[in-house]
Amino acid sequence: MTDIGQFAPFKMPEVRVEPCIKPYKATRDLRNVINREMFDFSPAQRAALVDNGFVVVPRFQKQLFGVYVKNKDMGYPSFVTSDLLLHTFHVMYDETLRRLEEKVLRENLEPLTNTMLEASLERKHRSL
Repeated sequence: MTDIGQFAPFKMPEVRVEPCIKPYKATRDLRNVINREMFDFSPAQRAALVDNGFVVVPRFQKQLFGVYVKNKDMGYPSFVTSDLLLHTFHVMYDETLRRLEEKVLRENLEPLTNTMLEASLERKHRSL
């Protein structure tokens, strides 16, 4: 086996971060959670909030961004995750391709197909 060397050397830049938000901890009674009355937490959800500083509750939406839209409408806080951004980009990209296929490629595909059919029939007749 031959040594092909490095593909792309990478040097990690030094990163210095100074947090500007003081750490917090939810109290067992949630008195220091300012919007606690907005939610009806189960005992397990309440414990997760106290232990972790956040809680994830199930929501049933057709698309991921539906949860964020509903939270905004209801005034609920959201923790925006990278999977939402990736999924939203995928949905938008998929829709863009669908429209491109329907409006642009389809117009050009029919004449191309007809031209190819005529050319192949012409070749077939020449070879007979």
